[in-house]
Amino acid sequence: MSKESVTVTSGPVSRLRITKRLVDALRPGQTVWDKEIAGFGVRLQRRDPSFVLKYTFRGRQRFYTIGRHGILTVDEARNEARRLIGLVASGVDPSAMRAIDPAAEGPVTVGNLCSRYLADGPSFKPDKKEASWATDRSNIQRHIAPLIGTLPVASVREADIVLFVARVVRGDSRKDERTGPRGRAIVRGGKGTAARALAVLSAAFNFGIRLGLVTANPTKNVKAPKGNAPGRFLTDEEWGRLGQAMNAAREGSINGEFLDAIQLIALTGCRKSEISDLTWSEVDLENGFLRLRHSKVGPRAVPLGDEAVALLVRLKEGVGGDWVFPSRRGRGPIIGLQKVWSALRAKADLPGLRIHDLRHSFASEAINAGASLFLTGSLLGHRQAATTQRYAHLQCSPVRAVATNTAARISNALRKTKIVP
Repeated sequence: MSKESVTVTSGPVSRLRITKRLVDALRPGQTVWDKEIAGFGVRLQRRDPSFVLKYTFRGRQRFYTIGRHGILTVDEARNEARRLIGLVASGVDPSAMRAIDPAAEGPVTVGNLCSRYLADGPSFKPDKKEASWATDRSNIQRHIAPLIGTLPVASVREADIVLFVARVVRGDSRKDERTGPRGRAIVRGGKGTAARALAVLSAAFNFGIRLGLVTANPTKNVKAPKGNAPGRFLTDEEWGRLGQAMNAAREGSINGEFLDAIQLIALTGCRKSEISDLTWSEVDLENGFLRLRHSKVGPRAVPLGDEAVALLVRLKEGVGGDWVFPSRRGRGPIIGLQKVWSALRAKADLPGLRIHDLRHSFASEAINAGASLFLTGSLLGHRQAATTQRYAHLQCSPVRAVATNTAARISNALRKTKIVP
């Protein structure tokens, strides 16, 4: 750029091609409008230069602050200006996007986007459960916001996401803090945590694309880190110990409805909340199904085996009201299932075993009995085959048994056959 183009002093407003060199040469009170992109400009009012966009929307002229120089490069601000002009052309007022955070100055940040995702996302995903939204909120507050919340969404690149994932894995967002008189939040990193945070971030960017806040999802090609295989599977001996502990608990002081709920989880492979919140209107004993209105994947039908049907028939005879497992105190379903489970697994000498591991064990039993991954996924209510694929290694057992039996038959046949040289 020529010296003249940088030091124009004929007035506070000029029309030149905006470059970093020009921005660095600005003096207080000076505004420069770009000669290539109409309405795109940079101005220096007090300390740091700011990129701005002047546009007309529905007959009214408006000004939009794109961001400060230093946070955004000239090229990033130029690309953001093009995106905003595209929004105006499609009938969207960029200034309306400031409703995300009216007090914010500059471009929409990752933190702003995630806040909007939590506030308005349920309208786009009405079947998503509140518990899942609570998990998303936790990932945003504990990991996304502290590490990349201040980044302008227009400037986030794939490399930023890769670095974010690496930082979560190594524990840069770890924290141990009090959340109340008896509350405590222990935030750790790791591969599993990073994978979940990446999934939430990807959902937020996809949401932003639908609203016109961003044009692309920088998480698209970033692979989630793979941790250890989730959960564990009970062996026959461990199933036996768990059964003995349940029988002993029934003779003790533990309420039977908690044990019945745990047993039904084991017999159906359902998630804990699907059973603890089960209503009789969702139980179809005549056809042998649970017809869940609300699950992690939305409404779904769960086929019942004979043992599960027998358990529900027994419960139907002795329980009244709407809930299959009603609370003894007040209205609603049972609460505190985790406390009972902790006592039960201690009696069975199964430390660390989660209630959700009963679901994994149900899947392993089905596959080891010869069920395909497709059928097992249908039983568990998996939307994607990749979710069921984690159990693929279990299919090797029955397949290997077939291979062993077949090879043995062939070997026996060969031994009885006289081979002629």
